[in-house]
Amino acid sequence: MNGGGAQGGGVYTGEDIRQYGRELRGQREAAEALRRELQGQGRDVEELNDLIQQLRSLESARAFNDPDELARLRGAVVQGFKEFEFTLRRQLGAAEVDRPALGGNENVPAGYRDMVNEYFKSLSRKPAAPSATTKKPEPPKK
Repeated sequence: MNGGGAQGGGVYTGEDIRQYGRELRGQREAAEALRRELQGQGRDVEELNDLIQQLRSLESARAFNDPDELARLRGAVVQGFKEFEFTLRRQLGAAEVDRPALGGNENVPAGYRDMVNEYFKSLSRKPAAPSATTKKPEPPKK
């Protein structure tokens, strides 16, 4: 939102409302796409339906009449999505065991991937032994 918005407890400008509405609409559309995908997989989407409805209510211009209430509602929606994501990750957890939590390796060349895998396997095989040449740090001189 631009600097003239409800920052500091003021009133939202027309441009703020339009921009925020566009952002909320984009988030709602992404949630609706996720709902369609999950429905296609036969998953329960009732909680997601509730969150989408809450996003719809935030999109209305009436929501912008009270900046404090808008912030509270937005926080509740964000928390709801966090909880939904956590639950969904737990449900998908068994299928996702072999995948990294962040990122992926589909774009890594096979030879490099093999070297990295071998490196981590070697780390897991040998316990790390302290080096005989490692010195203890000296205390600072006064």
